Amino acid sequence: MKLKWKIFLRTVFECFKRSVTPFMMYMFCSMTALACLNLENKTVQVLLVAACILFAVALNVDLGFNYGKKHYQMYLSGNIRRNNDMAIYDNTDRKSYQYEMEYRPYKGFVIGLFICIPVVIVCLFYALFGLNSESGQVTARLIILLVSGWAILPWEMAGLLSTPFLTLLSCLLPVLVTGIFYILGAKKEEKDVREREARMQAVMNAEKESNRQKKKREREKRNF
Repeated sequence: MKLKWKIFLRTVFECFKRSVTPFMMYMFCSMTALACLNLENKTVQVLLVAACILFAVALNVDLGFNYGKKHYQMYLSGNIRRNNDMAIYDNTDRKSYQYEMEYRPYKGFVIGLFICIPVVIVCLFYALFGLNSESGQVTARLIILLVSGWAILPWEMAGLLSTPFLTLLSCLLPVLVTGIFYILGAKKEEKDVREREARMQAVMNAEKESNRQKKKREREKRNF
């Protein structure tokens, strides 16, 4: 039981660790989007805010894809260890292998959920205290928008009343993006591994000479 809890906590920490960088990117894009709100032209504001969010999504795609590839590589290492009866769950050589880093399809979605934890916290404050600047909470609103502007600003700029429900709905974006491209990254790595193995096998087959071919070559040498 103790080992199971250790593996569970390590897996949770691994997913949390992978969520930090994409969260920082979303926050950076939120800060940039807020700066764009100082422009007078509303159309330019909308276009620039949309561009900031799309840029965050593009970075999220790249990270999720690479996480999937890296975790699939660790999964292959785990298969080698399992086939050779080597320690997997509580191994001492953790620099070369960590079980919690093995690919599992659900991990990408969990990483996406961790990205949204600050947004969930924001929604709690939003539901309890509101986010209207008229209420005298300008500083609080600024901090909240810096953290979760990517989840709030699109609804406000679309002319919809921003609510905790709509803000939480925005969380589907990083969850789906990270989860889907995490799986696609693993599939790409799997395909690359199979192609490398096929090329190696083809080279070995070409180098391996059949007995018939060998005897024919020897006859040709004798005749010569």
